[in-house]
Amino acid sequence: MRCVLVRETKKVTRRGEVIEEVESEYYIVTTVPKALMKPEVLWQIVHRRWDIENSVFCDLKMNWEFGHCYAHDVRAIEAIYALYCIAVNLMLLFAYKHLKDAPKRGVTLTELARQILVGLTALRTALPIPMCRSG
Repeated sequence: MRCVLVRETKKVTRRGEVIEEVESEYYIVTTVPKALMKPEVLWQIVHRRWDIENSVFCDLKMNWEFGHCYAHDVRAIEAIYALYCIAVNLMLLFAYKHLKDAPKRGVTLTELARQILVGLTALRTALPIPMCRSG
């Protein structure tokens, strides 16, 4: 196991002028040997992962009503978060694989989600569950 101490100084700027310098210190723990990966590369990977996590959670909160989790058990919270992620991924997969011309027609992901919601609320009866036939 390898433990890398990171000390960062982030400069907060406004209108091109440095207002504040914020220092932080944290550890990165990995199993990748020093000979295979330089500390700078490890630092870049961690920051890119944080960017992905932050953008995903921000998108979920702003566009997918990802709000307060009403469960308190750790497994329940994990399950709810996993279901949100699965639902969003399925929606994006459907949109990008099957509706390739949608952006050309002016259909945004928000509009697509709204149309699906309208369609689901307009259903008068439950959708039939297909029966599997054994061969």
